[in-house]
Amino acid sequence: MAHVPLEGGEQHQPRLINRTDEISGLMSLMPPQNAAPAFVILTAPSGYGKTRLTSRLLELLRATGITAVALEPQVRTKNSTDSVYQGYYVQRCVEALDQYVREHPQRCNAPTFDDFLKHERLRRAASLNWSKFLRSFPSVKVAYDVGVEVFDRVFSTGEHSSKKVLTSDSREAVDTCARYIKQVVDANRTVLVVREAQHIDHSSLQLLADIAGPQTQNSAILEYTIDENGVLNTLYADFTDAMSLSDAGWLRILQLKRLSKPHLEELLRQTLPGAKDISGEYYLRWDGNVRAIRQLKFSVLVDQPLAGPPHLQLRENVVEEYKRQISLLGSVERMCLCMLYAHGEAIPKAILWLLLAKLNPLATRSTVDLSLTTLLENELASSHPGDLLGLENEDVAEAIQTQNGFAGHLLLAKATLRDYYRQLAIDAPDEASGMSQSIRQALRLSVELNDLTTVEELVVLLSKRASSTADQSWYVSQIITAINGNSQLFAEHQDRLLLWAAELSAEVANFRTARDLLRQISSKSTFSDVLLSACLIETGNHAEAEELTNMLVTSVDPNERLAGQLIKLILLRCTGQIDAAREFWMEIDSQQEVRRSLMYGYLLRFKELVSDFPECIEDLMAASTWFGSRGLATSSAYTLLTLASHIARTGDVQTSLDCIERSRELLASTARDQHLLANNQAAVHLLAGAVDAPACCDMLIRVIAGSGDDYSDIVLYTNLGLAATLANRKDLARDAVDRALRIAKSPAFADRDVFWGVSFNLRYIDRTLDLGRREEIDTLFDQLRPHSLQNEYWQYRSGRAASAPERFNFMLSKPYHPMFLSHWTLDVDGLRALRLEHEPEALDNANPFE
Repeated sequence: MAHVPLEGGEQHQPRLINRTDEISGLMSLMPPQNAAPAFVILTAPSGYGKTRLTSRLLELLRATGITAVALEPQVRTKNSTDSVYQGYYVQRCVEALDQYVREHPQRCNAPTFDDFLKHERLRRAASLNWSKFLRSFPSVKVAYDVGVEVFDRVFSTGEHSSKKVLTSDSREAVDTCARYIKQVVDANRTVLVVREAQHIDHSSLQLLADIAGPQTQNSAILEYTIDENGVLNTLYADFTDAMSLSDAGWLRILQLKRLSKPHLEELLRQTLPGAKDISGEYYLRWDGNVRAIRQLKFSVLVDQPLAGPPHLQLRENVVEEYKRQISLLGSVERMCLCMLYAHGEAIPKAILWLLLAKLNPLATRSTVDLSLTTLLENELASSHPGDLLGLENEDVAEAIQTQNGFAGHLLLAKATLRDYYRQLAIDAPDEASGMSQSIRQALRLSVELNDLTTVEELVVLLSKRASSTADQSWYVSQIITAINGNSQLFAEHQDRLLLWAAELSAEVANFRTARDLLRQISSKSTFSDVLLSACLIETGNHAEAEELTNMLVTSVDPNERLAGQLIKLILLRCTGQIDAAREFWMEIDSQQEVRRSLMYGYLLRFKELVSDFPECIEDLMAASTWFGSRGLATSSAYTLLTLASHIARTGDVQTSLDCIERSRELLASTARDQHLLANNQAAVHLLAGAVDAPACCDMLIRVIAGSGDDYSDIVLYTNLGLAATLANRKDLARDAVDRALRIAKSPAFADRDVFWGVSFNLRYIDRTLDLGRREEIDTLFDQLRPHSLQNEYWQYRSGRAASAPERFNFMLSKPYHPMFLSHWTLDVDGLRALRLEHEPEALDNANPFE
């Protein structure tokens, strides 16, 4: 990963200033000059001219026949993350590519997005989730709903029109957009420029890394506006850390520097012909934001006519100058700005016409259009394809936010938009998957306005569809914001919101957030107690989990008691008490009543906690069938992943891969735990006869940044080290070994069995590549306690025993030991069965508003 400084400059002037070297440098990284792909993060503070630089670059690339496209996210505020969900930038990329294809039909070998959806009609119809209809009582309405859903999918209408797909945050919609992007860039060598990339979501960033990765023909440039700290955010820090495992020359971070004094003076003269040179004192104080120069022309036009060479001092505060300009605007123009600010992302002009007319009878369409023209000419607003309008930049947004006398206008704008989107959300069909823009905007604005009544009303709608979204965590963060520090919220309503948010957090494996939310609940229930116990184990709070579990196992309710027993079983196993765990499992299984319990499938799945392959395989197969017959897709998927790992150890690689593929299909509607799927798939491939080691490396590198816990990380890095060794990528293997050893020195998990596989594999990597780490590895893993289930095998592999059981013959055929990940927890879709009649009604069955 290279860090390269660039000289910088202005943004919107007709001619670039002092950019010859910068353009040449970027062109040398892009096709056709460079045959290799490049992933460039272009960093600079606000106003340094990143967009103007890349706009010129796009012009030059298109002149050479390259498909060069700018992705405009249409968010310009400094709090744009409020509007960005997982996959948001993916959808904006589709819009940009679709527009390019429409404008260059002869040059670009790709369909429009509408044509793509038509070609996919059968695939989309086949992907219909029938379970949501099968769980409904048969009726004419259900048959009608099925017919409408199939029709919409086949003919791209209703919720499956291109417009809806581009604004829905469902996993299906985002995946559809991703497939379109891949089709376009696979057929055309493409350079993507991403504006406002500091706000990008994780899924979109990962997709960009995939389609413009080291093994592709494409390149990407991400414009990143750094803040006063001058460092990349956490998402980028994790991303660059993980991507540093890839080709070192592929990822580059370029720093755009401010203009030199002579070139700043040249820009000033271009802006105001006849202007004199600036003072050296000002240049030393100047922060590099060239918007200060651009604003001079507006200052001159408003304040004074130019009768000769102006004697002007550059204004030091760009935001203050924007505030001055805004103060001179008319009332309709000000309200337009407030609407643009409150909306966050770009807003259709038609909505502005509609809402401004409601607020002010004098705001006719022609009046609003005239006001918008004024804002565009003064570079306070910007236009986007599709008759959309947004704020020009984040400095304008800050000026609006801090403008004297604007607080009331902003509240009115937010309330008007909230009411508009609330009604759209209420009128939307219940069968729609994911969330449309209307419900996201209504929820965000309600939270900002502290309108808890509408928040609770929207949660009822959210509960019906949240599980199909690509980013449940976005909704969790909104609810947390609404709850925190709000003294007006009644305890009962607060508990319901806390439980709803905790449930979503646990469903996407954000156990720390779920734990913290559940701890705040005042009125406990079986569901909340069991969910909290499961989260406490995942976060390593074993003492607290044990205390809570001891209360659950004494319950007179059989379902609650079994749930507590299952949590206790996990606790015993992950703390190394294997004999006690095995006896406890047999004790539970001997009770006839458990076979009628709502939790019985988990007892079958947890057989792997106390028995190794092949003994546990039959119970795991039964568990998968049990979950599937009850519509518990997530629990069935994780059981299949576990089953795959045990079948692979017997040597049946193909059946193992089939199980993983079935698990992938069941988890297709969620973005969670993709690292489990990728790791276990890579592990199975490493056991295959012909190993595609480079593919395993790429597969593991893509998911490492999203694992989120030390246990998963140490397994992922160990398998990556094995794959890199087999691919003869010594530097990558060395890096993977370093990272695995760092975790092993200070692990944040209780289970120590994993260290047998880690130490064995690290020794193999060290021996094969001669890394010189053998003494360090031996010292670190010298005092391992006996393995809970495979001790005879590991004693043999470590040279301490003369033989190993025959069941390990296939594993012994490899000089290394690929490692698998399992899901030792009670899944949320199964825990929902614990919502008994005597508990407070769940939010998805009751309106907390009543």
